[in-house]
Amino acid sequence: MNCEICGDPIRGPPNRIVVEGARLVVCVKCSTYGEDYWQPASPSKAPERPLPRPVKTKRRPLPATPRKELGELELREDFGAKIRKTRERLGLTQDDLAKQAKERLSIIQKIELGKMAPNLQLTKTLEHVLKTKLLVPTVEPEPPKSVTAETQELTIGDVIQFKKKDAAKL
Repeated sequence: MNCEICGDPIRGPPNRIVVEGARLVVCVKCSTYGEDYWQPASPSKAPERPLPRPVKTKRRPLPATPRKELGELELREDFGAKIRKTRERLGLTQDDLAKQAKERLSIIQKIELGKMAPNLQLTKTLEHVLKTKLLVPTVEPEPPKSVTAETQELTIGDVIQFKKKDAAKL
């Protein structure tokens, strides 16, 4: 075993001292540099603490959000141009808009160029800062016209072509 201060081999019993809060094992001549004698805790004497139990937490239900916000609104197609025009109309730079929206400048630049679509939270923040609407109601395409009662509906019999069996073969 070597002295932790001078590095020389320790002859005889090692001295355990505290030097500026550090616990060291040193030789006899280096033991004058430290104070107080300390004894390392033996592993057998240390009280064994039980492992903490995992805490079971109940999941909180998500707050109910109106259906309109989730499914019936979508980002307008020209969102990048709309954000840029509104920002310029308000006299803001991209950096000013990024600071007010608490977002990085590069994200604002990508959004204005249309390379990236903002998430719902950022969209709402931009709507608030720019005082404009970026979310519009979704427009669902009209379903194709179904066969009405006026036209004759097809049945499976109209589609299948029956093969007539030859009575002589049976």
